[in-house]
Amino acid sequence: MTQAPPRLSFLGAVAVVFVALGAGGAACDIILGAEGEGEGEGEGEGEVIASRFVAVGYGGRRLTSTDGVQWENDVADVDNGGDDDDLLRGACTGRVGGQTVVLAVGGSAQGRVLRSVDGGVSWTTTVVDDRGWIGACAFNDNGVVAFVGSARSARSTDGGVTIQDQTTQFFPDGSWQMRDVVADVTDGARFVAVGNLGVSVSDDDGVTWSAPTGPENLFRVAQGAGMTVAVGFSVVANSADLVSWTERAEGNVGDVVFADDAFLVVGDGYRLRSVDGVTFERSSQPPMSRIAAGFHQGQRRYVGANFPDVRRVSDDGVVWTTAARDDENAIDDIVFVDGD
Repeated sequence: MTQAPPRLSFLGAVAVVFVALGAGGAACDIILGAEGEGEGEGEGEGEVIASRFVAVGYGGRRLTSTDGVQWENDVADVDNGGDDDDLLRGACTGRVGGQTVVLAVGGSAQGRVLRSVDGGVSWTTTVVDDRGWIGACAFNDNGVVAFVGSARSARSTDGGVTIQDQTTQFFPDGSWQMRDVVADVTDGARFVAVGNLGVSVSDDDGVTWSAPTGPENLFRVAQGAGMTVAVGFSVVANSADLVSWTERAEGNVGDVVFADDAFLVVGDGYRLRSVDGVTFERSSQPPMSRIAAGFHQGQRRYVGANFPDVRRVSDDGVVWTTAARDDENAIDDIVFVDGD
């Protein structure tokens, strides 16, 4: 059983964290093209995809929503999922060869990648290996996907159908867990990842990674306004050059997103807003551990989640409405898929 760090709870108590400390393995058994669950109707490869939010989580749960209020295509691999090989820890989306692709990643002792080409309606398992969990993924402008996780990195040049350049970048003893990754907004080949020992950068499309710098115990990162903002269990940090970092102490930080020319940090009963990534204004709001920014009918829409499966929506990031709570497998990540 892996050890799990704290998670934000609905009432502000500490429960189970979104991602646990798994250990990477040595062997690698890749399964390509295995049939996934959740087959949908009306959309498929080559068809027009509507904009929507896609959520993933425990037990391999994945579900979609066009407005953040009504959810559908809700499937899971197992009920009452835990910190195990069924867990989906993160999701990402991008365009490859003119096609919109959504990936979900996770696992525990094993790593897994699920792929959807119809906006999260149906999924195919493309990778299962024994290198340890995959915590996050990101597409860059070159059509490359970077994967980071438990003492590991990898990348894909075909939209997640296969992965390559699998390395033990993040220390073989499992002490360097990388929990989130983004494509740098200023450099098409650069990825920025955050984790237990700080911030690591790849300048070559995810092939090699730098040694970690900056604050430790980070698990989410966002970029905008010439600034990188990373958050951890008790810290919000910002950097303009990915070298020098300024830290702000906070309690039970959940997630960070950049939208509408501002950073929005959510936490256990509060939010932080900043237009420059340096000065943050704090206000009270319902607790949230995950947040995604997208659009509904051409208008800004934020969707947040809190443990175990509370989903909330907001049109301004200030006033939130509880949209769903169904006592199913907990939500661990949300991504907005831009329609064709």
